[in-house]
Amino acid sequence: MSSERLEIGLTHIYTGDGKGKSTAALGQVLRALGYGMRAYIVQFLKSKDRFSGEIGSLSQFDNNVELVRYNQVHPMFDPGVDVNQLRASVSEALDEARRAMLSGDYDIVVLDEINNAVADGFADVGTIVEFIMSKPKAVELILTGRSAAQEVIDLADYVTDMKCVKHPFQRGIPARRGIEF
Repeated sequence: MSSERLEIGLTHIYTGDGKGKSTAALGQVLRALGYGMRAYIVQFLKSKDRFSGEIGSLSQFDNNVELVRYNQVHPMFDPGVDVNQLRASVSEALDEARRAMLSGDYDIVVLDEINNAVADGFADVGTIVEFIMSKPKAVELILTGRSAAQEVIDLADYVTDMKCVKHPFQRGIPARRGIEF
């Protein structure tokens, strides 16, 4: 399998209250990996200490995927989180992701849960707009998370709004290993 490069990279937004935003982004990464492309994925507001199925799967592609996670999680998962440290962590992650995107080493960049970080005040929408505007022509960029800002939606080429019609959590069924995480 030879490595392919994109001629034109576009920007995707996966947003909404339904399940599947991160899954859609990672499915897109999986498709790109099938062509030998390289991916950089940063997961915001998800602890690097918590294992998930995607971590196990992506580890099979170590040479073509860099997955970055930080210690800081969303306060809804840990009310003891220092919000100032969380903002600093998000800012650091965005700086690293920008460097990766501009390096020429990656064909696809995923900012997983960045829309939540913006909506909840842990990142500034202007910073995300600048991030999108600085995207090199040949990089595919994917932003996930609920409540995508209109400014971000306006800049995107693809926008998918995942709508929750029905979810097992509404019946008291907790998140299941291999399905929700």
